[in-house]
Amino acid sequence: MDPASATMVMEVKGGGWNINDWSQDEQQILISEGLSVNESHLYLYNVNTKSKVELGPLSKKEKVVNGSARFSLDGKYIFFVTDFGSDFRRLARMKTDGSEIRYITTDIKWDVAGYDLKDDGTRILFSTNEDGLGKVYILETTNLTWQPITALPKGQIGGASWRPKSEDFVFGFSSASNNSDIYTYSF
Repeated sequence: MDPASATMVMEVKGGGWNINDWSQDEQQILISEGLSVNESHLYLYNVNTKSKVELGPLSKKEKVVNGSARFSLDGKYIFFVTDFGSDFRRLARMKTDGSEIRYITTDIKWDVAGYDLKDDGTRILFSTNEDGLGKVYILETTNLTWQPITALPKGQIGGASWRPKSEDFVFGFSSASNNSDIYTYSF
C-alpha cells in the first residue's frame, strides 16, 4: 500500500479497537473498543460528520460487553452480542439510533459464542457452548425466531459460517473420537 494514498478515518486512543461492519450505504461504521474480557463498548461512526456515538445497553454500575456488531441488510438495525443485565452473552438487535433493544436469545442460558449473518440478510447462524457441547441455531431475521439445528454431531462445534449465495454453511467439528475437521451442512 502506498502510504500517501491512506487516509485516517478516526484517531483512537489505547488498544483493542476493531471494525465490526460497514453500512450498505458506506456512510457508517460499527466500531468496538475492547477494554477487557468483561468490558467492551460499541460505537456507530459517521464517515461524513466524523463523529461517533456509543450504542447498546449501558451501565454506570457494572462493566458490560457490547460487541460483534453487524448491520441488518436494510440498514435499519444492528445485531450484536451483549451481557447487559444477564449472566450470559446474548444475541440482541437494536435500531441504528440505539433504541428498541431486543434480547433475542434470553431463553438460552449459555453464552452466544459467535454468529454469522447470511449475505441476503434473512438468517443468522449462531453458536453456543452448552455444558461442553457446541450447538448451532438458526435465526430468522424477519421475526427473530430461532431454533436449534439438531442434526449436527455432538462435540465441539465452532466457526459456523454461511456459504455465499447458498443455504449451506460450514463449521469446524471435534470430539473425543474425532480430530478437528471441517464439515458442511445443507438445508
